[in-house]
Amino acid sequence: MFVSEPAIRPPQQQRSRASFDRVLDAGADVLRERGVDGFTLQEVSKRAGVSIGSIYGRVARKDDLVLAIYDREMERIARRQQRIEADSQR
Repeated sequence: MFVSEPAIRPPQQQRSRASFDRVLDAGADVLRERGVDGFTLQEVSKRAGVSIGSIYGRVARKDDLVLAIYDREMERIARRQQRIEADSQR
């Protein structure tokens, strides 16, 4: 399966990074609870406490946000796996 790179405009300022992190967290929660078919930017924005416009300021499409969430979760899993492997070497 081919997964394209998400089109994300990364935040530069700390406050913007924190806001986008809330969006990613909220989006991950919505995906876990409702799946892709139930994933809406309206619900993500409500849970993250940001406007839909601020989300669109970072992503062009809903699919780009889903891919960004996927990428972040895969990075978290990889880091966790590295820690587990490092701990097992001790």
